[in-house]
Amino acid sequence: MLVYVSVALSPGMPLIAPIAFLALLLRFFYLKHEFIRFCKIPKTYDEGLDLKVTKLLPYSVILHFILGLWMFGVPDIF
Repeated sequence: MLVYVSVALSPGMPLIAPIAFLALLLRFFYLKHEFIRFCKIPKTYDEGLDLKVTKLLPYSVILHFILGLWMFGVPDIF
């Protein structure tokens, strides 16, 4: 969710990309810590979740372009 929102809103707020990167990095280390500390047997996931995410990613790029055109095309925003 964070990736899709940050990709969609980044034309109007360029600072959101580094903030999203830091948020994902912190989340990665937090989940890594939780996994090492508390999990004994990881949940088994199949490739279905990866396929769903890769199918949805082009839509976020299209939304990125549409919002970018709208944000830079309307002079009243600035």
